[in-house]
Amino acid sequence: MPDNVAIFIDAAYLQRLLRDEFSRANINFAALASVMSGPDKLLRAYYYHCPPYQSSSPSSEERTRYAAWERFQRSLNMTPRFKVRLGKLEYRGNNPDGSPRFEQKRVDILLSLDLVQHAIKGHIGRAALLAGDSDFIPAVSAAQSEGVVISLFHGESVHTELLQEVDERLRIDQTLIDSIRL
Repeated sequence: MPDNVAIFIDAAYLQRLLRDEFSRANINFAALASVMSGPDKLLRAYYYHCPPYQSSSPSSEERTRYAAWERFQRSLNMTPRFKVRLGKLEYRGNNPDGSPRFEQKRVDILLSLDLVQHAIKGHIGRAALLAGDSDFIPAVSAAQSEGVVISLFHGESVHTELLQEVDERLRIDQTLIDSIRL
């Protein structure tokens, strides 16, 4: 099995983690990839997310938010061996307070497909997953059946079944965040 590692980052999970556990820390993604790849050769780091919602007649705030997202996405795509993979944000009505409610679509399946494809094609010996959702368990199991070792990077909020399924677990703590902070 090759000593290549591919990194799979659930961006919404990472954003919640940075917001809720690390006071909205800004991080260096190349440094994060270095920590996650460890001694293995980085094949590629994938970042899965959705662009922000923009209505058909976007407000000034929507345009500003979208422009900031585009700058971030371009920057991340220019980071060596990084690839941004996009899902779609769907409007799902309003919350009880009247604010709009959105839901990410296609993100988990994109991550799962990439993980399983790399495993089946023999591109990687290890996958480093930054996520906390039990929806990834079938993809993790499929990759493991192909001989891939799964290393989970997670925060305090992580599904117990996902923790039980993976091969290695690394809790993202303040020391790690401080080492990759911008």
